[in-house]
Amino acid sequence: MRLLLFPHRQQPRYGRHACRPGRPRLLPTAYCHLSLRVGTLLLLLSLLPGTPVAAQKPAVPQATLRVEAAIRQRPAESDLGIYLQIPDGGLLPARPVIEVRDAAGRPLESLLLWHTPADALGLVFRPPAASGDGVTVYLRPGSGAPAKPARTTLKPSLFAFTRSGSASLDNARRMATEWPPARDAFGGPVERIGIRWNPFGPDDHFSSWFTGWFRLDARETLYLATISDEGSEVHLDGSLLVAWPGRHTRRAGAKGEYGKEVTLDAGWHRIDYFHFEVDGDQEMCLVWRRGRDRSDVLPVFMEGNAWGRTGRAEVRRMVYADGRVAGWVEGHLQAEDYLWTGSQPVHRHRLVCRGVGSGDGAAITWQFSDGATVTSSSPCTWLVSGDPAARQTAVLSVKTPAGVARQNFRFASFTAPRALALDRPSDRLLYREAFLDRVRAVPPPADPCAAWSGDLWSTLVAVLEPYKGGPILTELFERGWKTLRRLPADVRYPLEDRFAETLRLRGDTARQLAWIARLEEGERDRARLFRWHEERIACHLYDQGDVEAARRAALRMRERAVTPEEIQRAVLRLGDVECVGGNRDQAARLYADAQTRYRQQRRLGAFGESGRPAAAAHAGRGGGTSGRSLTSRAGDLKRSDAWKLYAVNDAAQSATIRAFLEQDALGEAFAALEQWENATPMSKLSGDLLLTAGRVYFHAGDFRRAAALLKAAGQGEAMSSNLPDVMELHLEALMRLKRTEEAREVARRIIMRFPGLPVATRAARLLQQIGL
Repeated sequence: MRLLLFPHRQQPRYGRHACRPGRPRLLPTAYCHLSLRVGTLLLLLSLLPGTPVAAQKPAVPQATLRVEAAIRQRPAESDLGIYLQIPDGGLLPARPVIEVRDAAGRPLESLLLWHTPADALGLVFRPPAASGDGVTVYLRPGSGAPAKPARTTLKPSLFAFTRSGSASLDNARRMATEWPPARDAFGGPVERIGIRWNPFGPDDHFSSWFTGWFRLDARETLYLATISDEGSEVHLDGSLLVAWPGRHTRRAGAKGEYGKEVTLDAGWHRIDYFHFEVDGDQEMCLVWRRGRDRSDVLPVFMEGNAWGRTGRAEVRRMVYADGRVAGWVEGHLQAEDYLWTGSQPVHRHRLVCRGVGSGDGAAITWQFSDGATVTSSSPCTWLVSGDPAARQTAVLSVKTPAGVARQNFRFASFTAPRALALDRPSDRLLYREAFLDRVRAVPPPADPCAAWSGDLWSTLVAVLEPYKGGPILTELFERGWKTLRRLPADVRYPLEDRFAETLRLRGDTARQLAWIARLEEGERDRARLFRWHEERIACHLYDQGDVEAARRAALRMRERAVTPEEIQRAVLRLGDVECVGGNRDQAARLYADAQTRYRQQRRLGAFGESGRPAAAAHAGRGGGTSGRSLTSRAGDLKRSDAWKLYAVNDAAQSATIRAFLEQDALGEAFAALEQWENATPMSKLSGDLLLTAGRVYFHAGDFRRAAALLKAAGQGEAMSSNLPDVMELHLEALMRLKRTEEAREVARRIIMRFPGLPVATRAARLLQQIGL
């Protein structure tokens, strides 16, 4: 076997073959080759994105953070530099000393443009001579304020910086003279000095500074002017050229009146444009006119090829000297969309953690100011009330085997996000999902809604739909009951109604009745108390199938009824009990009583003030003709013909509600159904109203209530045209409930009563599927 001799400093220290200091060691050739291959493999793996590596000595001594960046766009000229924005929020060392190097490790000239530790740091660097697309930025903590460079040949262009707070030209100029520049501001590249909004914050009470370079190919005379609201100044090559100070609108300078003519040599020239805005409209525009004696031509924006354009780079990865990997957030400074239902909009942000690879073994956690926590590597959706006075912050934590790196961040929207519409079901669904994420982010048993603003509550009420708020409301009522009880009635009542629907779907009637009692407790509003009386009766009657319990609850409601409306509703519920219980004669008497009381209360005809069916009046569409009330029209008919008018009304009501269901407008369908029930409860005995009610509840997914109503509609020996529909829908509801024995019985009755009809064929097929 051949032997190779290595000096100690060249030999790898692997296990038992480690060399002793100062002594050469003989190693087998095969072993040495294997060691070199393993070392090469480890080196290659360490270069892969997202591959965890041990803490390494940085290329720049004393650097505590290494930022890897990719060049996305090179400038036309090297002096224009390449812009890189590095996220901060606690990720960067204090008062950082910065060094930029190319892929070969050679230093590159750089210039700090701005640094706001709460947000980010922006710098420009000279493009590397090599054609590679990557640079590395090394940062270490400084002992004091960073030194301002004595001179630089870099010409960053075109940039804007805005700082909220005290609005003045002094504050705007201070951003350019202080070092680091634009402290506590936010900045970035812009296309031109010509906008009518704050590109990086609220549109009132801010100061702005635009800076950039433009080049002339020959000596030329220019007219430079400002159009602004409020005050502004134009500085050319470091000297004041135009001033329009004070608070004012754009009117006096709308045609470029505040400007000055100047003759410039060929080459690069620097513009600094300062502006402030207090309130109202805002505008900051620099315009120019080229050539002499052209006062008849209005100046235009400086844009296009006029400005030099700095290149672009973006951060790819941030790694600390101790091996920790930093993640940073995107999406916090620009919402995806918003809904506006209260005093302020509610923004929906989609937060994404950048800089962490799948191979880092990282646990990503989002911690929000109200105690909510989300642990997930997937994007996090978060709702933020748009009140600018409430500065809302959060923390992104990235935990890797080497330790934890944290970034603090705030929420804002620099430009107006997309406005969503409450009349679009998909938009309402987006916000319901976001509310559910927010509720579940607070670990139980803590109250998930204790810190919610009024705008969040009003938005939740607006996006909830009948039978579609279950998971959200279950969490809120179980864990946030004390908070919910303190809400104003216009918010609390709709939430309680949606929660009652959620309880019906869960199928636990004991829990349902317990919550009804809890909702009654301490309620002082009589209308709400009677609302819960009715909910208890319905639970016994339709969900439990306990007619006697429902009858006792209805009698208690009748005993407590005082006002005409309370009495009418109590009599109506007593009629429901008798109808479902099979006592149709008694139900008819009670329904007739309730119907008369309802008309007397409102001094209506049979159906509505205009003679239209009540549901059609509510919906504003379909169902009958206007004119005299149906009561007066029915009085003109023979008693044997009066039923025809009521039949037409029932058909119109049913058609209107079915049209609502086809549009998935459950709220409108339930409202129309309630008005129909109040105006003509006798329609329940004909089967039309009960069939329609069954359709509504079936559409909502409340199959227990649908089955009970459809069973009542199919009682009796009388044959009606809608009976096949009643029995078929009843059969479908029973199958959804997995009540197979009852479904078999209904299917047999369908086959016996409607032989040869399509409904009987479908029932027979169903019997074969479930077993005869």
